[in-house]
Amino acid sequence: TGETTLLNDDRIWKIDGQITDICYLHGIYYSSDPHDKGVGNFFLYINYQRYMEGIWCGYDSINKKITSGKYIFTPRISNVIIEDATENDIPVISDISDAELGKDYLTESLLNDFESSKDKYVFPAAHFKKEIIGFCVSIIISDKDELKRYLKTDKLNKAIEFSKKVGIVKTVAIKSSYKGRGVGTELVGHALNTLENIYGVRCFCSIGWKNNGKINIEGILKTFNFNFFKEVKEYWSEDSIKNGYDCIICGAPPCKCSAVIYTKSI
Repeated sequence: TGETTLLNDDRIWKIDGQITDICYLHGIYYSSDPHDKGVGNFFLYINYQRYMEGIWCGYDSINKKITSGKYIFTPRISNVIIEDATENDIPVISDISDAELGKDYLTESLLNDFESSKDKYVFPAAHFKKEIIGFCVSIIISDKDELKRYLKTDKLNKAIEFSKKVGIVKTVAIKSSYKGRGVGTELVGHALNTLENIYGVRCFCSIGWKNNGKINIEGILKTFNFNFFKEVKEYWSEDSIKNGYDCIICGAPPCKCSAVIYTKSI
């Protein structure tokens, strides 16, 4: 038994399930609000890492329709603290970036720019037991020409075109031993909340790294209702040559990986 919530919804769902002897979990869910008559069933497979994945189907009383979807539960680390990165955190953040994104991807110039232009960056770090286990870099761009150069596109959608400033979720990296534990979601959520509530950003973009048909940040972005905008082939090629960083997939420059751009407006 327990409760579930969606990050983009404040409704709370109570779940009541039963584990079978062949590693399945099935049961019912219903709203914790007695005035909300939403109810349904779920069916999940439990794998050896305690990840649970399956489906749900039921009646949505708010929207008055039968609906269904994918249900995924992942183990989460409790007591993770998300705080703005400081100058003292930079060496560890740089090491995480080198290991997870490629040698020297997080350039010295960006880190120096962060120190001198903190009103332009949102740079949270995740701490667990006094250890930095991940970080997220977001940047605020107001100039539309700069934004087009950054996204490598000649056209922007209308919401972004008419926004005074746009928040870019640029980079998310988590130590490999802590991946799949909800840390990335918490970092991105913190960054989006800061961009919106402190800097007044209403439009957002993010760039996902595509490798073998999989997009590294797709699940997190869908959680926060980002939508696909466009794919850019060899997005990092010129940048990898200019800054001399190695891609963890392609190796030495040029990087031939594609980028998938997502957008969101509120």
